[in-house]
Amino acid sequence: EGLLIGRALQGAAGAVLPVCYGLVREHMPAERMDLATGIVAGTLMIASGVGVFAGGLIVDHLPWHAMFYIAGVASVIAIAVGIWVLPKSRHTTPDVKLDVPGAVLMMPMIACSLYAIGQIKSWGIGDPRVWMLLGFSLVVGVIWFRREWNHEQPMIDVRLLANRHVLLVNLVMAIAAYGTMQSGPFISMLLQQRADVGTGFGLTASVSGLLMAITYLMGMFAGPVSGFISMRFDATRALQSGALLASAGWVAMAIGQNTLWLLLTGLFTQAIGTVMILAAIPMVLAKVVPMGRTSEANGVVSLVRQANIAIALQITAFVLSTKNVTVEGSSYPAPEATTLAFVLLAGTTVLCFLISLLLPRFRQAAAAPAAMGVEAMTPAGHRP
Repeated sequence: EGLLIGRALQGAAGAVLPVCYGLVREHMPAERMDLATGIVAGTLMIASGVGVFAGGLIVDHLPWHAMFYIAGVASVIAIAVGIWVLPKSRHTTPDVKLDVPGAVLMMPMIACSLYAIGQIKSWGIGDPRVWMLLGFSLVVGVIWFRREWNHEQPMIDVRLLANRHVLLVNLVMAIAAYGTMQSGPFISMLLQQRADVGTGFGLTASVSGLLMAITYLMGMFAGPVSGFISMRFDATRALQSGALLASAGWVAMAIGQNTLWLLLTGLFTQAIGTVMILAAIPMVLAKVVPMGRTSEANGVVSLVRQANIAIALQITAFVLSTKNVTVEGSSYPAPEATTLAFVLLAGTTVLCFLISLLLPRFRQAAAAPAAMGVEAMTPAGHRP
């Protein structure tokens, strides 16, 4: 129970990232905002790399629960920095009330979906309980969406999705959550899986963590690169470039899943693309939403990302469990199941790239109505 409660609190801390993007937009000069946004996304990749490597060292050399103590100390430091270092937002709304029913309705919607997908292996995909849970989740989701759409102060303002850019960005993120953002647990599992299974390299947790960390740390430079592309060309072009690289990376990993250097090359390419996507999405949103709603718009994207990552992990786990190999009394995913997972991950990432091509580009507007909070950049062919 304590582990579940702690994990829930950790998930709530994910709200920090969209707030960071809002603060960047508020406090950075317009000409440097995209680059600063890219640096924030790159920093996220650094943290991921360090975390993977540290986790491997802890598992190999310390009691596994030591990671909770180390993460707790890091969290206290982060809280202190947030209180005493970060600048305060100038766009506050003191009379905003917390939409508790909106938050409560989200829980069964997501939980039932995850539980249904997780039970497919044991119940079977044709079991009525699976479809009842999915159907219940869908009904609750429709009720929640309609309530949030009509609510004066919703927990998640789904009305933002009426903007074509916001809708497509969230669609890109929803699909990217299945492919581009599952590389960490999936590839780490493959690196540590024993080689005599047929697919795997038999590396220790420390070595696996080190290889993942190097890949992530090299990928951190992609954030500023995404910002440079956005400033030089266009924010949607940066997003499309990232989706293309992520697609190429997953295709390379699918082809070279049994060749370590090719797998790591694909992982590196995919990591670059993922960071570029994470950096470009706030840049796109900054062009189409008012200043005071930047964090909220990024919060919607963050919610979509986290919810779909959770569902995608369950789907991948189910795919890997479709065929197993038993070695010395332990069960592992068979090569056929691993290949199928690679194909699905690569395919969804390619789909992510294709959808990103639907995003309109931006052009300079002669005058943007400041009272409406619309930025100087407007979608080409669209009225501000």
